[in-house]
Amino acid sequence: MGKEVRLPEVLFLSGGIASGKRTQLAMLKEKYGFTTMDCSEVLKKAAETDEKVKADMAAGNLVSSITVVDKLIEEMDKTEAEVYVISGFPKSQDNLLIFEQKTNNMVHVKAFFNFECSEETMLKRLTARAAAGDNVEAFKTRYANFKKSTAPLCDTF
Repeated sequence: MGKEVRLPEVLFLSGGIASGKRTQLAMLKEKYGFTTMDCSEVLKKAAETDEKVKADMAAGNLVSSITVVDKLIEEMDKTEAEVYVISGFPKSQDNLLIFEQKTNNMVHVKAFFNFECSEETMLKRLTARAAAGDNVEAFKTRYANFKKSTAPLCDTF
């Protein structure tokens, strides 16, 4: 009998902007040593050389699924891990479909965690952290996109 091949597992952390995904991501990395990546950080890095990504992010729009998935796979390829925890992804059914197509038989999607938080609480946290690119108008667009495209993913898992 051949040796059983175990695919790396992927855990997704989802939730609205400033819902606590990054906090949990850091805790999972520290406590369990998982390989972690924050989708928005991956895209911010991509925006340094890609004007379309930069413009979409500045407006609070979703970056194309193919671009997002390609950038995440590039990050995953940099390290061999048993578990990857990805925060802020997928943001839409299309994101998930493209991810599954491009990672077919390469990883096993193990779980999807959604952090629920009121719009008011997220806005308070957002204004308190005052990170670059965080503003009320972008928040409104991103929150509307979250409710329309990301929240329905909870039914998929």
